[in-house]
Amino acid sequence: MDKDLERGAELSFMPMTSADLDEVLSIESISHLHPWTKGNFSDSLAAGHWAYCIRPEVGDYVAGSFLDPKILWAYCVLFPAVDELHLLN
Repeated sequence: MDKDLERGAELSFMPMTSADLDEVLSIESISHLHPWTKGNFSDSLAAGHWAYCIRPEVGDYVAGSFLDPKILWAYCVLFPAVDELHLLN
């Protein structure tokens, strides 16, 4: 068995950019009854909200597999307020 599969994948939290929005929207559109639009995400990025894309981080992987670091697993948009974070999306 692949060593990365045995130990599990580490996760990479990278800042979301406008280049990520098409992938983010593909998840958003099937995950919510009232999904955010590309404009909502763009506005949030412009407002300085903390937004991250979460991908697997592995050494050896098969391109196109669920461990491919090019595959977006998840994302989040956070609003920092004093000593806490509000999850916006």
